[in-house]
Amino acid sequence: TVFSNDNMVSHSLREYGEWAQYEVEFLCSLLQPGDTVLDIGAFIGTHTMAFARNVGKQGSVIAIEPQRAYCDLLSANVRDNWLDNVQILNCIASDSISEMRIMPADTTQSGNFGGSAVTTPSSQQDGWIQVEVITVDSLNLKQCSLMKIDAEQMEIKVLRGAVQTLAALSPFVFAECHSLNLGWPIVELGRGLSYSAFVYSAAAFNPRNFRNNPSNFLANGRETSVVLVPTKRLGDLRSREGGNCGLLIPIESIDDLAL
Repeated sequence: TVFSNDNMVSHSLREYGEWAQYEVEFLCSLLQPGDTVLDIGAFIGTHTMAFARNVGKQGSVIAIEPQRAYCDLLSANVRDNWLDNVQILNCIASDSISEMRIMPADTTQSGNFGGSAVTTPSSQQDGWIQVEVITVDSLNLKQCSLMKIDAEQMEIKVLRGAVQTLAALSPFVFAECHSLNLGWPIVELGRGLSYSAFVYSAAAFNPRNFRNNPSNFLANGRETSVVLVPTKRLGDLRSREGGNCGLLIPIESIDDLAL
């Protein structure tokens, strides 16, 4: 089930029967049955549901989504697909525990819903809602194999609130990269925790999409993220990395990231 006014993820699902398929395939290649996955910024569940199927009944997915309208649709999609290994949290993941006033998503207007950042109300705005803010570390996870973060420019805050989890459990990290200024702090944080950094880049349009639809409304768009890999799991990455899932480019300097 999708949003009628969402002109990106929902539109792609209607047109192609999928969204960011190369990205999904790459991430699922890193998973094994029984794994635990954190999907931070789960939106309506495209990645959540793929993760849930790949980790199986012995695994689990924790999906975090702050917007109530998105969370409701995420819950419906998980329920309608009989995925009982998914836990959904309607909250914000950040670097400290608190509460935050945010403006609720307006699903009556056309737009790119999945690309909208959480915004706080101005003093003149009414209609705001209060949302719990948590840290990944506060979840006290016993296992975590993959942490996917699509938090619309809050990725570094999410990671700062996950330092203990990263140090103890050594998950793969897949964090959306909006710009050089936002991506480089992620690389630096990872280095301090013995992670190696890569840029992942893949075409948004899959010509072999589920519906065999040749019409490309995504044009030359690409999905770009920073991938953090525990140095001790580099061999694990290379052995599992999927075939035609995109480019994985090592990052040794800020110039590499800029390129």
